[in-house]
Amino acid sequence: MKSVAIKSLFIAIIFYPLIVIVISIYNMFNDKSFSFLGFNLILQLTGNSASASLNIKPSFAVSILGAFVISFILLFMYKTINEKGKRNAS
Repeated sequence: MKSVAIKSLFIAIIFYPLIVIVISIYNMFNDKSFSFLGFNLILQLTGNSASASLNIKPSFAVSILGAFVISFILLFMYKTINEKGKRNAS
């Protein structure tokens, strides 16, 4: 159970924000703004200048918590099914 919680925490704290940042950088090269659950990257292009602003709202932290809960449930289900399969095979 502890290993599932650690893996879920790693997914929620490292991978989830990293994926959001990679998607926002990809959209930045396509001259698009990006908004996802409180993570906003706003690009403004004018004649000879460009500006970017990054806003992170508290709802992004809530979405990280949601990612933790979902990954915990999925990893726990996978571990349980895997253990039952090993018991049935023997």
